[in-house]
Amino acid sequence: MDGSKVIKQLMIERDININQLADALGIQPQSARNKLSRNSFTLSEFEKCVAALNAELEVRTKDTNKIYK
Repeated sequence: MDGSKVIKQLMIERDININQLADALGIQPQSARNKLSRNSFTLSEFEKCVAALNAELEVRTKDTNKIYK
């Protein structure tokens, strides 16, 4: 699943619209729409979106299932 799909799914689950997300990120709604439609988030921007949507990122190794946050 790409980053935009993750963010869109979190927005649905949290009942947050694009204007609210953009406001939380300090960007214009059109900029947020463009980033979502193009899937053009930097890692830093993606982390900010996830945090604004009250979620967290974690990395899990495939072989040992060790989780890094």
